[in-house]
Amino acid sequence: LQEETAEPVHYESKYATKWTTQFTQLRKRASWVYYRSREYVVVRGLVIIIFAGVFGTAYWDMQYHKEDIWLRQSFCYTTTFYVGLTFLISGITVLMGQRVSFYREKAAGMYSSNMYGLAYMLAEVPYLTLNVIAFLAIVYFASNVGDSLQRAFEHFLPFYLFIIMCTFLSHTITAISPNYEIANAP
Repeated sequence: LQEETAEPVHYESKYATKWTTQFTQLRKRASWVYYRSREYVVVRGLVIIIFAGVFGTAYWDMQYHKEDIWLRQSFCYTTTFYVGLTFLISGITVLMGQRVSFYREKAAGMYSSNMYGLAYMLAEVPYLTLNVIAFLAIVYFASNVGDSLQRAFEHFLPFYLFIIMCTFLSHTITAISPNYEIANAP
């Protein structure tokens, strides 16, 4: 048996690189993970288009009467809720596949957990934006929700923020769950 004479590696900081380098590298990797997850991106896009068709026809050409206020409220709630729930559930699968490398790199002191989470959240924003715009472009005009750009934005902003919240909630659930079965438990 040999004696260990080598000193362990020590860094001046807790991590091997500064946070900007960590974020840049993790952002590139997260973008590639989503880009290579074609099934995830395409299926999510197809589900959004199917939901847009279903909700667009269900609320086809709504009229502006006081009696229709419940119809409009149900339109806003159901479209937002179902799309948000879809994004919440579908995000867990891709993120669970990255847990092994996350634990390995965290143990090695390569990346901060905060940079890891931030990079994966920001990598998802372009896909979210495209899906939300595609959904609302179909549903907004099919259901006659409004007649001006201001009304379109008033519908877009809460919808977009809720979808982002649901997607980031799936990131959080993945981070705190010990395994896939518990993360997807009803």
